[in-house]
Amino acid sequence: MTDPLLQAQAQTDKPTQIVAAERYFGGTKEVSLAQLRHRVSVYAVIVEQERMLMIRTHNRRYYFPGGGMKIGETLQDAVKREAQEELNAEIQVGALLHADDVVYYHDPVEHAVHLVRLYYECQLLTRELTQQHADERDEILSIDWVPLDSADPAEFLPSTWGAFAALRRRLGITS
Repeated sequence: MTDPLLQAQAQTDKPTQIVAAERYFGGTKEVSLAQLRHRVSVYAVIVEQERMLMIRTHNRRYYFPGGGMKIGETLQDAVKREAQEELNAEIQVGALLHADDVVYYHDPVEHAVHLVRLYYECQLLTRELTQQHADERDEILSIDWVPLDSADPAEFLPSTWGAFAALRRRLGITS
């Protein structure tokens, strides 16, 4: 995957540097580098019985449970907080499994960010899951167990599918 920020930085002859951002509702949107902010996000990778726990939002796409870190939070505390908010679950945070970045445009709030995404292996310590405490609960449609070997790429944004596929390979799932 080509780094969109490096591509934009290479275009120094243009007065306004533009980069393509992945959109919440699919497709891309051109945004200027000047309007981007960095955001570090952490995600829980929870796998049980050849299935990965995912959140489906009102755009009908799957996402990993997680989100942006707060100032002063440790990585592990941020993953735990996000799991509590989005799943109402306590988790044990393990090893870093995957890292990537994406320029992302969140249509509902007209906000563009350069996300640095960190994916951590996690274990559920609670079994009853609900999104009732999530700040974004109005955006969350369901919490689902997605089969690792038969997930449909059309149900993911491209960058999320890329992370899902990379994690499947890391976990030894090749189909």
